[in-house]
Amino acid sequence: MGGSTFRDLIKGIEKILGSGATVILLEAGKHAGEEFAKTLLSKGMKKEELPAALETFFTQSGWGKIHTDVDFAKQKVVIRIKNSATARQTKAKEPVCHFIRGYIAGTLHAIFYINADCIETKCLAKGDPFCEFQVRNDLAKLV
Repeated sequence: MGGSTFRDLIKGIEKILGSGATVILLEAGKHAGEEFAKTLLSKGMKKEELPAALETFFTQSGWGKIHTDVDFAKQKVVIRIKNSATARQTKAKEPVCHFIRGYIAGTLHAIFYINADCIETKCLAKGDPFCEFQVRNDLAKLV
């Protein structure tokens, strides 16, 4: 699904469901991201290759130009997306990339077998130069 169609779908869901859309988009994103990763892993891709595959997928789909910084040993991830499909042409006070946030968390669940929290710390819709997502597993929060 191309970037503009993806953005229109997200906006339609938000218009119909209001604030309830956040949870639905997040959970749908988690499922989609996990399926993306599981499919590639089942075809023989190594988990270390998944961040590059995610970058390719986002770019080719028109979802934005993504850069991943993954520390496999610490299970820590920072992802930046320039021109995010869900944030471009949007103005907001809070981050808006709920589906993408879920997609990232779902992908990482398939890689690390953990329930990861994905926090959007910067968002294009808020006026930031890009969207940034930080991911840490539940154990990292305790350290």
